[in-house]
Order: sequence, then C-alpha cells, then structure tokens
Amino acid sequence: MSGHLGLPTLDDGRPYLHLRVAEHGKLLVLQGQLRLALAHFRWAMKAVLDAGDPEAFSRLYLELVVETLERMGALDDVLRWCDEAEAFYSQPALEGEALAMAERAHAGLKRGVTLLRRGEADRATEALSLALSHAEAAGQRHPLVERLHRWGAQGLHIDPARLEAELQQHRYYIIRADSVRPEIALALPPELLPPGSL
Repeated sequence: MSGHLGLPTLDDGRPYLHLRVAEHGKLLVLQGQLRLALAHFRWAMKAVLDAGDPEAFSRLYLELVVETLERMGALDDVLRWCDEAEAFYSQPALEGEALAMAERAHAGLKRGVTLLRRGEADRATEALSLALSHAEAAGQRHPLVERLHRWGAQGLHIDPARLEAELQQHRYYIIRADSVRPEIALALPPELLPPGSL
C-alpha cells in the first residue's frame, strides 16, 4: 500500500515507523552524525525483523548501514559486506538470475571503490572487471563501473578527489539531500539509543 508521499504505508495510511526512523538516520548522515545515524538504521533493521515486514526494507537499511560505514572510513567492514553479498548471490540456486547478477555487480562496484580508497588500484580494477561482467549478465549498463574500470585498465591514477567527484556525478551514494524526506523523519528517543551513539 502506498500513501500520499509515495511511501509504503500501513493499512491506516501512515508510513512504517521503521521507514521514518531510517529517514531520520539519512538526515543524520547528511549532518555528519554518522554513529547516531548507524543507531537509527540498525534499529530500523531490527524493527523490520520483529514486525515481519517485507525483506526489501531490511536490504535497504543494510545498504544504508554499509554506506554509512563507507563514509566513516570503516573500509574493512565494507569489504566484509562485499564478501558476504558475493557469497550469498553466487549460490547455485541463484545462478543466472538477473537480480542476483545485478546485486553482484553492485557489490563489485562497492569493492572496487573501497579498494581504490585503500590505494589498491590493481585489485580495484579486478573487482570492477567482475562488476562489469555481472552487470552485462544482468542486462545492465553501468557508466560509473565502466569509467573507473577503463581508467584502472589504462593504469591511470585516480586520486581521492577525482574518485569522489565521479561518485557524486554518477549518484553513487543513496543518501543524498535530494533523496531524503525530512517531513516523515522521526528521531529515536535517547532511551532507545545504544550507549556511545550520541
């Protein structure tokens, strides 16, 4: 069911509570309050599981957590997520499915960008090459992957400022000022926040 803001809603027309809390987390990311944002995203993930709401919400909130970790510079955690995503979507039962290939392409892009941030250009180019293959298998074209892979294959150095400019231009981040709906955002009360998140 969809409400007047185009958001998934409960039967009474109100946006899901966890969606509102996650939206506040996105605002916190844009304000640079990353630890507090993580607490909001993690609460939203737990709320989805507790309520038995659609899995798509959990996947979205996990993506928000990973993006926030990336912004925090927790690159080992991001690479661990890439490994887990690759392992999950490469299961034999998902072989050849377009969605699985698209998810593998996404994880490959995330791995490539993370490796570029770590200064591991050769490994980044390998990851981007795989991401390109997965995107093609999913019937998708991915200009950011194509560009970063081409630069890596040509041996060009991609400095952090250039990388960030490309990420912004290609709308790599899902948390952006134009993607947040502050009118539905709901902050968690302090008593629901884990210690150290403020």
